[in-house]
Amino acid sequence: GPRGVFKPSSPTRITRQVVARVSTHVLRLEREFQLCKQIHAKDEKNVEHFVVAIELVKFAPGNGEDGLAVSIFEAPGPNYVRELVALSANAYQGIQNDDKWKKQHLEAVFEELSLDLFLEFALGSTKCLEILHHQNRLVHGEIMGDAFHFERKSGRVKMINFGSGAVSFENGLTSAGWYQEHPDV
Repeated sequence: GPRGVFKPSSPTRITRQVVARVSTHVLRLEREFQLCKQIHAKDEKNVEHFVVAIELVKFAPGNGEDGLAVSIFEAPGPNYVRELVALSANAYQGIQNDDKWKKQHLEAVFEELSLDLFLEFALGSTKCLEILHHQNRLVHGEIMGDAFHFERKSGRVKMINFGSGAVSFENGLTSAGWYQEHPDV
C-alpha cells in the first residue's frame, strides 16, 4: 500500500472486558446509555466515577415480541458489591466453556464489611451522586445495590446503573421544585 499506511496481514483483535445491560425497555436503556456518554463528555475526569459507555445495540421487535436493547460498558474490574448485597433477580454473568456460553445468576456472598471499607464505599458513592446532582442536574431516583460498582483493591466506586428513575430537575432540589416534578410524593 501507500507509504506510511499499515496493513496487518491478519485482522487485529482487541479484547477487553465488558459488562452489559439487556432490557426490553429500549428507551430507558438508551436514555441511560446516552446519559453516561453525556456525563463523560462534560468532564473527562468523570471516568473515575462512571462506567465508560462503549456501544448500544438495538434489536427490532418481531413475531409479537418486544424489542431488545443491549448497552455495553467497559468493565471496571471485579465488583465487590456482589459480595455485600443481593443484586436484582436479573443479574447474570456469562460463563464460556469452549465455544459455548451459558448464563449464571449472580449470588451475593454477604461478607462482613469493615468500617474502613464501608466508609470508602460511602464516600465514593456519595461522590458519584454529587457529580450526578450538581454537575448534571439529575436525580438518580432508584438507588439500589446494583447502582454502584466497587473495586475493592483500588477503592474506586463507579456508578454503573442509572436505574429507571433518573430525572432532570430545573427547579433545584427544593421541596416546591420536587413537588412539581413528583406531585405524588
